[in-house]
Amino acid sequence: MPDGRATPSSAAERRGLLRESLGLLPAQIVLRGVEGLFPLLLAYWFGRSRDTDVLMFAWAWFTLAGSVLFTAFYDSALIPILVDMRLHRPAAVPRFLGSILAHTLAAGVALAVAAALLAWGVFALRYAGPARSLAALMLVPFAGHVVAVAVRMFFSAVLNAAERYQVPAWATGVGWAVTLGTIASARDAGVGVVPVAMLAGELAATAIVAATVHWGLGVRLQLGFDRSAPFGELLRLLSAEIKGSVISRVNPVVDQLVASFSAIVGAGTLLRYANDVAFVPTSLLQAVLLSVLLSKLSHRAARGDAAEVRRMVRRTAVAVVPVLAAAGAILYAARAPLLGFLFRRGEMDAGGVAQMVAVFPYYLLALPSFGVLLVLYRATVAVKDSRILPAMGVLNAGLTVVLDVLLFQLWGLIGIAAARAIAATAVAAAFWIRLQRLLRPASAST
Repeated sequence: MPDGRATPSSAAERRGLLRESLGLLPAQIVLRGVEGLFPLLLAYWFGRSRDTDVLMFAWAWFTLAGSVLFTAFYDSALIPILVDMRLHRPAAVPRFLGSILAHTLAAGVALAVAAALLAWGVFALRYAGPARSLAALMLVPFAGHVVAVAVRMFFSAVLNAAERYQVPAWATGVGWAVTLGTIASARDAGVGVVPVAMLAGELAATAIVAATVHWGLGVRLQLGFDRSAPFGELLRLLSAEIKGSVISRVNPVVDQLVASFSAIVGAGTLLRYANDVAFVPTSLLQAVLLSVLLSKLSHRAARGDAAEVRRMVRRTAVAVVPVLAAAGAILYAARAPLLGFLFRRGEMDAGGVAQMVAVFPYYLLALPSFGVLLVLYRATVAVKDSRILPAMGVLNAGLTVVLDVLLFQLWGLIGIAAARAIAATAVAAAFWIRLQRLLRPASAST
């Protein structure tokens, strides 16, 4: 990729990133507000119990399995490859996308069935009696949810590559509304309704993004199993991205497994709720800024503007640190009244809230480094340098396993949260060192 001075339009393009991000803000506030209701309503409706721990463990398991497919589309190599094809080979796009969708459906069904069978084996060993029966009932809807999420994320990636960021946001919001409405109407059936509701919400969101690609963008996908040169390039890049993501996604499963040895009832549930609230700032950052950043970086990389790629990555990485540090400080100061307001309702008891208040600050420590990690990940994907991601995943997962076990022995649930902060900082530092060649001016490397 040639290096050169920034073009005269660089300032306007930088404003474009800010403008696009601010334009997404209203939709994402609504979306994250709806999404944020999910753990609160689960706590309100179901409290904490062995049944909710079964739900959290099953959820983490299928999220791990689905990460093989999710990584293929969420801020992945598909974005820069599709941007490059639209710029240089637009006629090949419908067949390229049709092949990806066909392969996704085939792989998704196979993966979902395999995950369900493996899950049943794990659940049979881990649970007994009513808990085992509940876990079995969750297998089919969670398996369907894996496929539905993958298809939604595929169409969302197509829209993001075309810089139509608003539609996936609103579609996901509609999906969450369907999910919450379904649980609200059937909550008396118990926590087993949750994966069914999640599947219904994903199907609704998928219908919206698929219709927008078909009619809004006018892309008529040509379904088939064609394996063109861009498809092969995508597979090579995704192989590294998926390996890294799958390895990293072991972390929530490890957290839940280690927490299951705690004497605290509903320990895994409490960890999940505290984690969800603590990482709201990075969730909003990803939704508002980072998907836009990947698309903008991909357009500059496709044009060969390496200097602007470096400047944008450096500026964004530096900017997110004080923002997330400030957000963490605010959440820390408000932790007791905030978590009490959010969770001290319905079936959730005061003791459970107190445990979350104790754990919460240690999750907040991870926010700045995790934000930098997310920026550097997008930079790596945009310039098609994904081969480092499996090694980063191994580092992340290895640190988490060791630190979870060690710090849980020392500090209990607080140790699991502290392990997240330490691992995130170490991985962010490793990413930063790896990407120095990308971030420093070309003159420094000559």
